Parts: sequence; C-alpha cells; structure tokens
Amino acid sequence: MAKLFKLYAFNLSAMLLVGACSNPGHMEQRSRYSTEDLQHVARSVTDSDVRRFVNLMSGEFDSFQQMQADEAAGVEGDKKHSRVNRYFMKIDAPKIGDAVLVGSTRYGGPPNWYFDKTEFLVWTVYVTENGQHLKMSPRKFKDIEPKISIAKNADAFSGVLPAELEKATSGAACDIIWTKDGDGFLGESLPCKVLSTTQGVELNWSWKYQVLPDALWVEFSGATEEGKILFSTPKGSPYRLDEIQVGSADAF
Repeated sequence: MAKLFKLYAFNLSAMLLVGACSNPGHMEQRSRYSTEDLQHVARSVTDSDVRRFVNLMSGEFDSFQQMQADEAAGVEGDKKHSRVNRYFMKIDAPKIGDAVLVGSTRYGGPPNWYFDKTEFLVWTVYVTENGQHLKMSPRKFKDIEPKISIAKNADAFSGVLPAELEKATSGAACDIIWTKDGDGFLGESLPCKVLSTTQGVELNWSWKYQVLPDALWVEFSGATEEGKILFSTPKGSPYRLDEIQVGSADAF
C-alpha cells in the first residue's frame, strides 16, 4: 500500500527566517508519524541529499490507481480524483545549475491528454543558505511550442542556456522548499501570488508535496485575498501519483 501523505507540523515561514529567506489550502493529516515527530523533521542537507532528491523526483508519476480506487469506492463530486500524469527528468545544463529538472504535466488520460504549458517548467535545485532545506526554483522556456513534442527527451535539453529561459508566472510556478523526512522529502511552496488569466484576479497559491520511493503526493490551492478557493485538489485528499514505467501511461 502506498505510503500516506504527511502534514508539516512546523512553521515553515519561521524556519526560513533563520537563513533561507536570503536567497491557503487545508490538508487532512494522514501521517504514519506523530505531530511530535514532524516537529523535528528539519535536518542539515548535503550534496548527497540533493542527488537523492533528484533521483526520487526523476521519473513518471500517475494518479491512475487512485482514480480507479475512487471509482471502485463510489467517490463522487469534488472528492473524486481525476487523471494526472507528471514527469520530471534530470538534464545536463551546467550554465543553469548543478541539479536541473524539466517537469511537465498532462491531464485527462489517453487518447486525449491535455498538456499543461503552464506546468512545463525548468527547475533548479540547490541547498538553502541555512543548510537545512532544498529549494526548487522554476523558470519557463521562452519558446515553448517546439519543445512540447520532445518534453521527455533529456538529451534534447542538454546544454540549455539561461538566455533560453524566462521568469515563470503561472500558479504552478512557485518556489518550493523541501525538507528531508525519512526515506523521502516534504515540500511546501513559499508565498506565491499570481494573476489568474482565466479569473482576472490575483490568487494566493499554495503547493504541498511529498516524494517517496514509490509515489509523489501533491496538494494545491489557489485562493483570493478573501480566502475563497477557486482552484484546488479534491476536498480532503491530495493527489497520489504512483511512480510508473516511463512511457507507459498511454497504455491504460
């Protein structure tokens, strides 16, 4: 059974003020650890942790099994999970950083996948100045269209230059702080306010992640200044994206 998604039990903002600063959505607690355990989750990270994190994130993750479980259980409405497929690959881009990932997201399922251009991002991973966290910062390609067809070809992005990228401004383009936790990492976005082109208002975006050897858990929300949530994962539960064989998502 897939390991369950866990809450942060510490105040991330306060921790970042210690050193990482230099450089709204509710989550149900489904932890195999106690709150006290999670209060002591922050530990110093090293270059080997960066490599381990990149290895865990590299691959293809899909919500198919969670979606099937919802259907079997008769889950309906805003609690039901849909089909989501996320792919991350490490690329060799020394001009950008030592640890660089290209991430893409598709929705809907075969044969009519929807490729989300706003989540087609280049992520740089590095250790924060206080040495207790990893930070994952996104940029986007200036010319996206020609790259969609090669989105899973790491060699095609080898040697990408900073001049080919620009600031990413979508709701998915929030800096993420990651903390070591057992055999995986917990991630949470820094404050992230982005203008919604579909809603015409600025939204405060919140992203929470957990990456484990067998799955990527994701929860997000986009809320107005008044706290009204306009976009979010299904109520009461994050997405569980199980790691699958790369390239197999079109077969089921």
